[in-house]
Order: sequence, then structure tokens, then C-alpha cells
Amino acid sequence: MAKPDTVKLIKETNGAELDADNYTQTQLNALLGLAKGGDRGAFDAKLAEFDAAREDDSEEGSTPTLKVKVNPDKGSGSYLHPEGKQAIVRDGAAVSVPDDAWTQDMVAKRFLIEVRK
Repeated sequence: MAKPDTVKLIKETNGAELDADNYTQTQLNALLGLAKGGDRGAFDAKLAEFDAAREDDSEEGSTPTLKVKVNPDKGSGSYLHPEGKQAIVRDGAAVSVPDDAWTQDMVAKRFLIEVRK
């Protein structure tokens, strides 16, 4: 069933108006099941849980990041991001760090290499 159809069924079942873009189909299916069960308290609790998770995700994603690793051809050590405190270890895996002035400077000077997926 398409998300708009599920949202429509939820509204018809218990009157809750939802934005289909804010929820996954799996979440909407769970909400529909609770709506059909008739327990508005359980429905509202699950809806609040989904909304809180979405808000947490949007807060985490609000700061742009870059995935970087140490350039093996330049410098001699590892680095610690001054704000995020992520360790960028020579010969280590790529690390996501805030895309800020420090990171941009280190990439521009080639001490760090941006890793793209």
C-alpha cells in the first residue's frame, strides 16, 4: 500500500492527520495497526516515539561532515579535530569530521584527503 493511502486510512480510522513524507511505510503500517486496534493512547505513544527519532536524526544531520583520512604522502602524524574531537589516525580508517574551517584548511593543505563513497 502506498504511503498516502496508509495516511488516509489512519485518518479515517482514528482522525489523526499525518504527513506521509515524515514517516516510513513500515512506521505508517505500525501506526495503522494501532489505529485499527482502537487504543488511542498506544497510537499516540508510538507516534511520539517516531517523531522523537526523526527529530534526533535531523539534529545529528544538521552539521555537515566530511569523511577524511590522513594523507600518507604528507606530514608525519595523526590529527585530532579541534571541535569534534575525532581522532584521524595515520593508516587508519576514514573518519567523519565536521565540515568546518579547520577541516577545509587541512584538506586544502593536503594533510587530509577527502574520502568519497
